[in-house]
This record gives sequence, C-alpha cells and structure tokens, in this order.
Amino acid sequence: MWPPSLSPHEQRRATAGLARRPSPNRSNIVVGEITGIARKGWEYLWVRYADAKDDTAKAIVKKPVAAYVEKVYEEGSFAGLGIGT
Repeated sequence: MWPPSLSPHEQRRATAGLARRPSPNRSNIVVGEITGIARKGWEYLWVRYADAKDDTAKAIVKKPVAAYVEKVYEEGSFAGLGIGT
C-alpha cells in the first residue's frame, strides 16, 4: 500500500489529500525544525511525526521527523499536443 510506512488511518488521510486542486509552487517551507522544503503545485507534501518528550509541558508531543514530497503526475510539455508554449 502507498505509502508503506503509514498506519491505515494515515493512509486514508494521505490518499484523500491527493484529490486536491493544484496550488502555487512553494519553496522554503518550514515544518517544525525541518527547513528548506520545496514542492510544486501538483506535488503532495506529507510529514512523518514521532513522539517526543516536552519537559516544559511535561507531556508527550508529536514532533516532525521527516517531510516527503510525492510527485502526483509526471512533468511534461503541452507542446506535443499543439497547445501551450
């Protein structure tokens, strides 16, 4: 199943997110301590979290440990179709 490292609940959420409309390309996205993330409008960004101890709050919190950018569609040119430039 895609993505293989997610729980069934997370897989449903990730798969549901693929049906979204495109958005503008973005760069320098920051998620927690993870920086320098870039994704194009049709790409899908998802984050893996792990439990972390928060001594100030005296609680276990979720901390982002990895960010993944998935290519939903292959890039291509419309020139071969006779549309676009």
